[in-house]
Amino acid sequence: MERSSDVMATRAWGLRRYAWVVVLFVVALGVLVPLAQSRSADVYQAQSQVGPTKKLLLPNLDPLPRFAQSVFDNGAVASDVRDLEGLSPQSSVVPGTVHLRTALDNPVMIIVGQGSSPERAASVANKAASTFVVQLNKYSGSVGTFAVQSSAVPPAKADPKIVSGPWGVVIGVLAGLVAGCGAVGLILVLRRPVVGPAAAEGMTGLPVLGRVPLARKGPPDGDERMAIGALSRRLLTKEHDIVYVSGPDPGQVDRVANSVSTFLADVQTSRPPLAPGELGQDWSSRKRIPVPEVATLDSSALETWVESPEHCSLTLLVVPEGIRATSLRQQADQHASSSAAALVLVTHHRTWASRRQVRKPRQRIRGEPATRRLS
Repeated sequence: MERSSDVMATRAWGLRRYAWVVVLFVVALGVLVPLAQSRSADVYQAQSQVGPTKKLLLPNLDPLPRFAQSVFDNGAVASDVRDLEGLSPQSSVVPGTVHLRTALDNPVMIIVGQGSSPERAASVANKAASTFVVQLNKYSGSVGTFAVQSSAVPPAKADPKIVSGPWGVVIGVLAGLVAGCGAVGLILVLRRPVVGPAAAEGMTGLPVLGRVPLARKGPPDGDERMAIGALSRRLLTKEHDIVYVSGPDPGQVDRVANSVSTFLADVQTSRPPLAPGELGQDWSSRKRIPVPEVATLDSSALETWVESPEHCSLTLLVVPEGIRATSLRQQADQHASSSAAALVLVTHHRTWASRRQVRKPRQRIRGEPATRRLS
């Protein structure tokens, strides 16, 4: 059950992350292809039939389709059709302009000619049939004699287009959805993203302390502040002296580290209400909540990532949700090789509320510890 839920979560994340792929396929198959079909020229098809004039000398009809196709493709039919159409000797006309249709256990063969007008399609089919009969009768001593049984007549209307009209658009849109979802599935198989706390913990063996939704632009919104608060409260329960914040994206690392540091500074400077038994106590006598120091750690500072033995540290690895499995494992191996470590998953979102939200820059409280960067 957990495995199926992970798969569904990964598919949902992939459809959100690569929605543009699905839209691209829908536009291509549902709009562009029907538009191209509607603007393409009409194509007409005419058919002539060729069959034996007497009993064939073959023991059965099984070899007849292969024999007829080899004779049709020997070049004589194509040469006469090119002369009729006024095409160059290098032009390809088989099977584009004319082709042969045969069936098992049926000695009648159908030559299909195509053209931009009914008369042109009929003339191509008849010319190809007459040349084909001449080539077949060269083997009259071993196979039998053939003749044109039915000449082609100009068709009354053009061939229907594959996708055109309203139904063509509907079919194209459905085909685009199926193809787009299939392409997204292929991307997920190749990329192997890690989605959700369970998948991240199973991949690295490290606990996930929280999932933080970061706004792409602008100040933190309500969801981000609530997630940072929950993450900071979990950090306070660990009683670490210092928290190293690192990850593959420096922008995400700085934002999470600054937000956590600001929240912890507010906790340190705040005072809870006095209990009934503490009414006679002075505020200054209240014990402050011990908070850890927060320090960002980048790849250039790994050699200074050493603390004294009496210090208790935690390495907080900030990674984007959907990171490749290989990249996540590499990040965990690099940053969780010593001391305690944990993960924070970062998601991006942009809400209408955060667009309209205008916040004044926060002034740092006197005595508030700023986020330190190791370099």
